[in-house]
Amino acid sequence: MRFLTVDRALKISLNKGGDHAVSFVPDLPYLFTDHMANQLYATDFGKHIVEDEPVDGHYRRYEGQDLTAKSLMLCRTGGYGDLLFITPLIRHLVHRYPGCKVSMVTNPIYAVTFRKNADVHEIYALPLPKRVFDKFDYHLDFTGTVESSKDPNAHAVDLFAAAAGVTLDDDEKVPSFHLDKQTWKTARSLLRNFFQIPWQKKIVAIQPKASALLRTVPPAVLAEISRRLVNRGVVVLMLGGKGDFPPECKIDGVFDLCGMCPSMYLSVAVLAHCDLLIAPDSSLTHFAAAIEKPTIALYGPFPGEVRTKYYPHCTTIEPPATACPDMPCMIHSETPCPQAQKCGQEYSPCLAKIDAEKIFDLAITRLQEESR
Repeated sequence: MRFLTVDRALKISLNKGGDHAVSFVPDLPYLFTDHMANQLYATDFGKHIVEDEPVDGHYRRYEGQDLTAKSLMLCRTGGYGDLLFITPLIRHLVHRYPGCKVSMVTNPIYAVTFRKNADVHEIYALPLPKRVFDKFDYHLDFTGTVESSKDPNAHAVDLFAAAAGVTLDDDEKVPSFHLDKQTWKTARSLLRNFFQIPWQKKIVAIQPKASALLRTVPPAVLAEISRRLVNRGVVVLMLGGKGDFPPECKIDGVFDLCGMCPSMYLSVAVLAHCDLLIAPDSSLTHFAAAIEKPTIALYGPFPGEVRTKYYPHCTTIEPPATACPDMPCMIHSETPCPQAQKCGQEYSPCLAKIDAEKIFDLAITRLQEESR
């Protein structure tokens, strides 16, 4: 991370999604991640940078010091899952040290992760003015914390806690997320009034796409699961971003909510009205854990039991060990699976061999259990 100073007023977007423009005041330094700084240099605006200073001399690293009546700045750009994995640490610190104030610096599109979270004092967007950075007693940047780990048995919650010099008890490791009543009511209205979904039926939400193609379950598998559920009288909702709905899942009884929720916050509120979630290793699996929603999580490239081992309401399903010689590959990338590319396939071979019938049977069992 480093501080950059420009010589004139600029208003540009350097955040994922491109919908958050940042205004820069000339001659005042701003905190950038290295990636964002490189983005700025790569544009015509880069010629306006007049100072580039490493953060080192100003960085007061938090390593487990007493935070009583102290302030701590945590920084992680995203995504949703990684930010949720930080919430157990924040909760632990705030409850352990009286008067401790923990603030989060992140990409603005992911800031909703901390909305209504009473443990988070303030939420800031990157780039951050240096004057704000300097007001904190301690800082901790989580860039690369998960990506640099080669331990297949390490959960991200533990990695973030270890980076802060903290050990959490297992019962502290479930992530935190808070919904307000108005958004909950908006979600209910969307389902009941717009889609006219009858409440007497069981509702299963499916997240059709992960944030990376590598971890996305092939649409044919999801279509088979959906077809079986609908035939049993279950309503299926597809929850995701615009364009995420698989054409293979255009089945009577399957509702396309992809792109219908303008924010992740509303998507989670919709999930709160469902009886069960079926999802890949992606955001909704972790939000579901935070709101205690029963979940069937579909894993392959990453070891499922490790990623969800602190989620008491989550069951993981994985393909057979013979599905791919590299499983689990633990690749942190948005590029397709290397094995898929070798075979001329789009989706990871391991996830293509996941058992749709097994998932359906487990879903029915979970729905019956919830009815008791």
